[in-house]
Parts: sequence; C-alpha cells; structure tokens
Amino acid sequence: MFYLLCGLSLRGQTVVYGVPTSKAQEKLIDEFIEVSQFKKALLQAANIKVSVLAMTANQTRKDSISQEDVTGILKEVYSNYNYKETYYTEFATVTEKQLASLIKFYKENASLAKEGQYIFCPVNLFHNLDNDIQHATKRVLENKNKK
Repeated sequence: MFYLLCGLSLRGQTVVYGVPTSKAQEKLIDEFIEVSQFKKALLQAANIKVSVLAMTANQTRKDSISQEDVTGILKEVYSNYNYKETYYTEFATVTEKQLASLIKFYKENASLAKEGQYIFCPVNLFHNLDNDIQHATKRVLENKNKK
C-alpha cells in the first residue's frame, strides 16, 4: 500500500482490504487521528469535492444539485467516515514504530494539523472517499431525473 503526504487531491479506485490491526496499533491510530486532525482534514476534502461536483453539475443544468442535496451527500459521506474501523483498516500496514513517528511529527509540527491541509494518508482512503462521493452524487442526480 502506498502512502503520501498529500493535500486535497482525490481520484477513484477500488480497494481491497487486508491485515487486521492490533490493539496497540488501534491506540496509536486513534492518537494519530487526533493530533493530526486527520478526520477534520478528510471531511474538508469531502466538502471541497462535493462543492466542485455541485458547481460542475449546475453549470450544465441549473439547480441539478441543490444546497439541500449537497447537505444530504455530505451527511452520507460523514457517516461513512465516522467509524474508527474505517481508519484502522486503512492504517493496518503502518507499524507501531511508524505510527509513533507520525504522532511525534505532528506534535512537533502542530501548525500543519491546524491548517488541515497536510495529512499523511493512505491513498486508498482518499480513493474510497472519492468513490463514496461519486456514488452519493450519482444517486441524487438519478433520483432527480426520475421526478
């Protein structure tokens, strides 16, 4: 699995899950998510992506995605990324030593986490986020076309 220090770039891809996490890893993953403000940054990425999709869709057909639709899409996405297990699965291949190093890095460079723009993230997690947004948006548009 590839990992990147990444901004807010999103692209879709299917993900295959594998190795389970240990309790020690889970504790470190929880701490990493907290000190890096990982979840906040991920949800900011979702906000940006959904807003761009709505603007693009609305350029071709006025009000194809309303503000109410955007809120519904984001609620669906937020609920999918509100479970610790999502993060445990994605960070399973990161060793305890690597997690401890990441935690130390973010504690020593707290301004990176405050901005929410620079996060260490498994590429697959961003791909999954993009896929979830694409599917939720597609459902909204299909439901509107049926009306």
